[in-house]
Amino acid sequence: MEYEVFDERRCVLGEGPSASGVDRQLITWVDVLGKRVLTKNIETGEQSEFQTSQHVSFAIPRTGGGYVLGLVDGPTLLSPDGQLSNLPGRSAADGVPDSDPIRWNDAKVSPTGELWLGTMTYDLLPGKSALYRMSQDGKSITRVLSNLTISNGIGWSPDGTRMFFIDSPTRLVSVFDVVGSTIQNQQVLVDLKNFQGVPDGLAIDAEGGVWVAFWEGSAIRRFDGVDGSLTKEIRFAASRITSCAFGGAALNQLFVTSARDDDPNNENPEAGMTFMVDPGVSGLPVPAFAS
Repeated sequence: MEYEVFDERRCVLGEGPSASGVDRQLITWVDVLGKRVLTKNIETGEQSEFQTSQHVSFAIPRTGGGYVLGLVDGPTLLSPDGQLSNLPGRSAADGVPDSDPIRWNDAKVSPTGELWLGTMTYDLLPGKSALYRMSQDGKSITRVLSNLTISNGIGWSPDGTRMFFIDSPTRLVSVFDVVGSTIQNQQVLVDLKNFQGVPDGLAIDAEGGVWVAFWEGSAIRRFDGVDGSLTKEIRFAASRITSCAFGGAALNQLFVTSARDDDPNNENPEAGMTFMVDPGVSGLPVPAFAS
């Protein structure tokens, strides 16, 4: 299965793609260590980007415009006119400063409207990170999972009854039962230890397939959401593939981010670029954040 370069701007650490706007034509992603939020319109090709004051781990679209930014000092609302306002962060959930010494990582809005967001330490310290859930109104945050190392890919089954999750160093895709706004009964969907690379971000398609990006694996791979069997693999020239998201009017295009920071294959000119793939299946719409 072939891919094409969607955007040639090279990111130090490209992450967190999302689709929003009319017919989900606006693709947004972040350059975490480059302190940038980037966008490109699928139909018009129009590009934009803006700098952030700190490392930015996610830029989640809001229903009224603007973004929720995952800044080091905590999740922050960015209004369409550029105004910033703080949301509750780790200090509200755990009683510790948001920036000590942890940054946010992957985040995604659930089918019921909560923002799920995870952390990682800069030194990748085992067991020092967590996964949190922010209320739909943005007024409260709760720690859901503890003792993680790199909280990464998050996604929900088409019927919303199961949540998929990756703590990267475990090399597992876990699946939980969803009960209201909570999760329980953690199980292993697939053990990825025999695959090249480390699992990073993920996206869910309309058939319940789980698309996983592989850091230093030069690939995204689709696993059956029920039995965990490998059903598709897409290979890239770049080795550090970080995340993926469906976009476009029919949600039948898959957008894939990558990184070039300290990439052993850094001489490859595509490392850090963003790619587009026809995956042969449509994705699920991911809600914007209502707050």
